[in-house]
Parts: sequence; structure tokens; C-alpha cells
Amino acid sequence: MLIGAITLLIVLLIALTSVILLDMRKQGWANWLTVLHEWQQTLGTVVGFLGAAGVLVLGTALTRQADEQKAMATASSIGQALAYEAERLTTGLELGRRMGLAADPAADDVAQQCTNMALALNEQLQSQTPVFDASIQRLVDFGTQDLANFVRFYSFYAELRHTVANINADTCAGAGAAQLGYMINQMKLGLGYYQVFAPAYPIVQYGPDGPIQPGGSSP
Repeated sequence: MLIGAITLLIVLLIALTSVILLDMRKQGWANWLTVLHEWQQTLGTVVGFLGAAGVLVLGTALTRQADEQKAMATASSIGQALAYEAERLTTGLELGRRMGLAADPAADDVAQQCTNMALALNEQLQSQTPVFDASIQRLVDFGTQDLANFVRFYSFYAELRHTVANINADTCAGAGAAQLGYMINQMKLGLGYYQVFAPAYPIVQYGPDGPIQPGGSSP
């Protein structure tokens, strides 16, 4: 917009200059002072207009630039806050992943393993997401991909909590291996969704063998 406005001002100035030169040629170059005198008032008006327009264009450009920088800073702050909250939410997912490594769906006590895992997850999967709840109206400030990544993770997490809350001793007694396998797979899936955006922020990441600290070392 700024470049276009400046270009328009330059074109107007060139056009006016061309008209004056044409008038000088018509009246004779020897009368150039007379021509300039005749155009004096018009020149003053045009110069004033160009000056005012230039100030307006510059002011508009600076205002827009400031608004864009403010929007970027706001989006960055929201992104950081969401990333830190998501990192906190992964503690329950990582617990489930570790329990899954020790689980044996073929064992005789699979129903008990299932019940224990469900109880642990119901205790560790946090129900409160205050940052996400407060930021939901501002998520449009993100780019399309960032918005999709955060919404996918938080939506998955909310659905996971709801599903795990319905897994108990009774459901485990009837389908312990299937329920246990479901929870184990969901832990991996959740950490996978988290890992999509984690590299862009100074938060814990997850590799095949578990969490990787921001510095790049495994615990």
C-alpha cells in the first residue's frame, strides 16, 4: 500500500511537470519565467497537496506497521503460553507411555493392569486448561497451521480425558486387553500431536525413547 501510494504521488508530480514543460514549449522557451508565474498558484496548491498526502500515507503506513507488530507480539505471547501449558499436560501422557512399556496385555492380570492404568491417568490427566480457555477467542491471530496444531492437540486431550474417565474396573474386567491397548496407543498419539508444535518453542520434546529436554538431552 505504501509503495503504491508513493508511486501515485510520483506519477502526479511527473504529469504536472510534463504539462508545465508542454506549456513552456507552446509559449516559447524564452518566456519560461512567465509560464512559471502563471503556474505559480497551481504549483503551490499541488505541492501542498503532495505534502499533505505524503504525511497521510506515511502516517497510515506507520500505524499499520505498528498494528502488525503488535498483533505478531500478541500471537507470539499466546503461543508461548499455550506451549508451556501443553508441556504441563504431557506429564499425564508420559506417565501413561511409561506404564504402557511395562504393561503386558497377554498376562492373566490384564484386567488389573487396565484398572491401575485408568486410575493413574484419571488422576494425572489434568482437567484444567486455563490458558487455552482464555485464548480461544484469540487463536485466529495465529497462522492457519499453528492454529490447527494447537486446536488438534487440545481437542484430542479433552476427548482423551472424557474417554479415560469412563474406563473402570467393570469395563476392564470385560475387555481388559482392548482397553489397555487403547490407552497405550492414545498416549503415543497425544505425544505425537504435541511434538508437531513443540520444536518451535523452548519446551520439552518427545522422541521414541521419551522426553528430550530443551537443551537436547534425554533424562
